[in-house]
Amino acid sequence: MRGILAACVALVFSACAYTVTDMPSAPYSSLENEIRHETGDVLVKYLAAQKRLWHVAGPIMIANAPLCPRRTVTPGFTVLSDFDLPKQLQGVAYERALLNRDAQVQAVFGTDAFDAGIRPGDILLTMDGKPVRNAGHFRALMKKRVVGERLTYGLLRNGQPMTVEVPFIDICRYRLVYLAANRDVNAWTDGRAIYVTQGQMDFADDRDLAIVMGHELAHNVMNHTQKMKVNGVLVTTLAHWTDNAFDVVGFETHFEKLAQMTLAEFFQTEFEREADYVGMYLSARAGNDISIAAAYWRRFAAEHGLDYVRLPIHEMRDHPDAPERFVTMEQTAREIAAKIRNGDDLMPNLSRGYKYGQKYFWWERDNNDADDEPDSDVLNH
Repeated sequence: MRGILAACVALVFSACAYTVTDMPSAPYSSLENEIRHETGDVLVKYLAAQKRLWHVAGPIMIANAPLCPRRTVTPGFTVLSDFDLPKQLQGVAYERALLNRDAQVQAVFGTDAFDAGIRPGDILLTMDGKPVRNAGHFRALMKKRVVGERLTYGLLRNGQPMTVEVPFIDICRYRLVYLAANRDVNAWTDGRAIYVTQGQMDFADDRDLAIVMGHELAHNVMNHTQKMKVNGVLVTTLAHWTDNAFDVVGFETHFEKLAQMTLAEFFQTEFEREADYVGMYLSARAGNDISIAAAYWRRFAAEHGLDYVRLPIHEMRDHPDAPERFVTMEQTAREIAAKIRNGDDLMPNLSRGYKYGQKYFWWERDNNDADDEPDSDVLNH
């Protein structure tokens, strides 16, 4: 039986089309080298994108720290070690001398840190005379620091030691997450981190990216994620009970499904408009050019097709492309420009008694809590 099956398979393959050129073969060792080379190219792009994100978003998060519900402190620069990378990139990082176990400065986004002379590529050796073993150790030593506290940093640049003193400054506490494998033109936040895709990085230049980061940070400043959770629980729960009540008397209703659609189409759309408005202020407070905001989002809409032209109302995306959006952006740009000319405080106009920098849920962690990093005595790297 097996012989018959093998013969049938051989007959099928013999009838298949096949290549006819005498191509060179690829030895296994060559394949290994090619994989390392390609992985190294990916790593270079990965690190460059991370640095670019911090260069654009860091100043915005510093300038708007008083408005953010979640805050922490920073010396104005980030560090990385090779074990901060995905495992498949760590060996290549060492081979290309891009990263090793040392704490290497990756991005400098604070004015004080830059003026002190700290630059990307510097190796951080000590903090206040204490040796820094790696990036994880550095983050552990950052815990419980306060605004204005000044530390002395020992650095190594091209084999030459240097010492600088930099104060800690307030910053919004939201992680920046770069999604290297995602080619969609998109960015979003979950209230704790801001996610940016490679597609977004390719589509936007730095001025555009500052508009995007201001928009996403505005969602967090205005507590939109928490508000959507509350809205979702209240509206869908009420609709679910209503469906059950009608079901008891023999009527089939779909209030729960309708409520979910209403949430997506009304509340989320309104939150996006508010994030446009507040986000332009946040970007402007960091010194960015917000006059390009409407033009950028129009280009974004052209890339994806317009919601109000191509899609039915119940399929609207998270970032709606209604004409009202672009018109109000231009009005906001004029409003901000007028405030700058008059020397007014660059704060969004509030229609309600809202206070910035407040947690929405009482059980949220305190503003001055550091990120979840291990204590230095449990780091084994």
